[in-house]
Amino acid sequence: MICCAGWLTQMTLDDDQHVIHPARMWLSSEVPLTVHLVTGRNYAVLIDSGVADMYGLIHDLIQTTVSDRHEVKLILNTHAHHDHIGCNARLSGLTGALVGAPAEHRAWHSDLETHYQEFAREHPELIPDTPALRAEVLATIDGPRDVDLPVAEGQVLDLGGGVALEAVSLPGHMPDELGFIERQTRTLILGDALTGVGWSFFHGYSDADVYEATLAKMRAIIQGNHIRLVRPAHYEELSAAEALAVLDRIAAGMAAVDSAIRQAARKQPRFSLRDMWLAVSHQLSKNTDFRGLRVVEAHLLRLQRLGEVRAVSAQEFQWAG
Repeated sequence: MICCAGWLTQMTLDDDQHVIHPARMWLSSEVPLTVHLVTGRNYAVLIDSGVADMYGLIHDLIQTTVSDRHEVKLILNTHAHHDHIGCNARLSGLTGALVGAPAEHRAWHSDLETHYQEFAREHPELIPDTPALRAEVLATIDGPRDVDLPVAEGQVLDLGGGVALEAVSLPGHMPDELGFIERQTRTLILGDALTGVGWSFFHGYSDADVYEATLAKMRAIIQGNHIRLVRPAHYEELSAAEALAVLDRIAAGMAAVDSAIRQAARKQPRFSLRDMWLAVSHQLSKNTDFRGLRVVEAHLLRLQRLGEVRAVSAQEFQWAG
């Protein structure tokens, strides 16, 4: 899932033009990836560093946006996935910036083999270790780079000139993920808290209940803070109304997974995680990759908590609804 031509994009709101500066490329024909440089009077912050192939784009963005590359004091990672930390090493070397990120998965920044195994091969018996899978994950990261500053919800970075970034916790896609509110422009900047819908694969989340709570939290943030613009990593810029519509589509997609599991489970007395992964992926026309495996497992665990599915052994489940 790497990569097509990239370009620098222009702002759509006049009062954002001197504050938030995006750079975007396409990971595939259906998946864009955007990082954001936020500039204040005193210093600038890069939110996420994309994949390794974005280095030239981000280098050019910095060169054309700030007078001195050392004005970029911090690289903030929304979460630890490979396509959000891919240029941390070279960009921190270029600018001298520190790296800030949620603390729980900081090992994924510095130990790339751990990153690969825990991210892509949580079920090694189902997901083989192949050169192609290794390249999909590891070739997108330019090298290990430890986290300097753990960042958590409620922390505020004052960039000067009225520009500030407030961290908000948005778990689900990962257990530890952040978004950032820039209040002057009333913008919400996101990593993967808005997961992709309509793609050929499941974007992925680790806990269905937690992620549903995050969807509700984002709705409240957008409405309660009078957010004007939402800037996710894997969508074009969204108005508040457009972002709320995406939240509705994600919720509908999650309900479709629950429905597909219920339908498949009623057809067979016992089934394995692999059986359900294949059945749900087929029913919803999704690729069978490790992201989809994680989604199906998350929904199976949810249905277990609801008492609709019961584990009958370490490897098998049955319908109990």
